[in-house]
Amino acid sequence: MMSPRCSLAAAATLFALLSMPAAFAQGWTERPYDPPAGSKWQIVSETTTHENRPGQGDRDERIQTRADLTIDEKLPDGFFRVTYTTRGIDVTGSSPGSKLIGDAYSAIRDIPIRARLDSAGRPVEVENLAEIKTSMRGVIDKIAAKFDSNPKAAAFMRQIMQGLLDVEGRDAATTYLEELSPLAAVQNIGLKPGDVR
Repeated sequence: MMSPRCSLAAAATLFALLSMPAAFAQGWTERPYDPPAGSKWQIVSETTTHENRPGQGDRDERIQTRADLTIDEKLPDGFFRVTYTTRGIDVTGSSPGSKLIGDAYSAIRDIPIRARLDSAGRPVEVENLAEIKTSMRGVIDKIAAKFDSNPKAAAFMRQIMQGLLDVEGRDAATTYLEELSPLAAVQNIGLKPGDVR
C-alpha cells in the first residue's frame, strides 16, 4: 500500500509532466524553415487505403515511398534550389492493378528532379522538366514493352503515366515533388507543441 506522502509525490510528478507541454509551448518559438545549403534529407512516406465493399470483399492498398532531398542553394529571394530523387516506391495490397501501379510509378525512380521551393518549402517549379519528361518517356516505353502479350495492361500503364507527362508549371512541381507539399503545410505557421489545427 502506498503511503499518503508517496501518493502526493506521485500526483505532483504526474501534474508536472502533464503541464510541461503547455508551459513549454508558451515559451516556445517556431524556428523558420531554413535548411542549410548542402544538407541532405531522406523523406519516407506511407499511404494506406482500405475500401469497405460489403458482400464483395474489402480491398486495401499500401504505397510506401522513399526519396532523397538535397538543398543545393538558398536563393536571394528566400527560395531554395533543391534536388529531389525518388529512391523507391513499393505498392502492395489486394486492389486490382496494385502491382501494375507500382511498376508504373517506379518509372520516376532515380531520376533527379531539380526544382525550386518557396520560403516555406512548398514546390513552385521544376527546372529540368523537359529532361525529366524525356527520361520518363523512355522508361515508360520499356515498361510497356513488358506487356506486349497484354495490350490492355500496357494501355492502362500508359494511361496512369500520361498524367506525369502532361503537367506543366506549378502543377508539375506539386506532382513530381508530391511528398513535400504536406510537409510544407505545417512549416512557418506558428504551430506550437500541443496545438491542434
